[in-house]
Amino acid sequence: MLLPPDSYAVVSSLPAGWLLQLARAERDRLAERGRRLAPVLESVIVDLSRAASCSDRRSERPSERFRAPIVEAMTTREAAAVLGITSRAVIGRIHRGTLRAERTDGGWLVDRVDVEARVAS
Repeated sequence: MLLPPDSYAVVSSLPAGWLLQLARAERDRLAERGRRLAPVLESVIVDLSRAASCSDRRSERPSERFRAPIVEAMTTREAAAVLGITSRAVIGRIHRGTLRAERTDGGWLVDRVDVEARVAS
């Protein structure tokens, strides 16, 4: 159900962060195709960004309690090539919690959005 234009929804910081990540990934996919999000959706991203930046008093590290799913993944070898470091250094960053990844049977799948954000900064 869509909300009327003059209404609002309350979203806590943790789900807002997850929704923000998904919205930004969709915006990036559209940009790769030469398309843009509708202006109203850009304003939603701004609002989600504000909500996600609010602190959650129940946890010092909300990422431990709530982790958004990894939408696009890459291997540690691919991440190392993009970051200009070794695969071992990528795994070290994963263990320190400075690089998002998920453990699989064959190793680690690194969050592509996180890697690209680190390259851009």
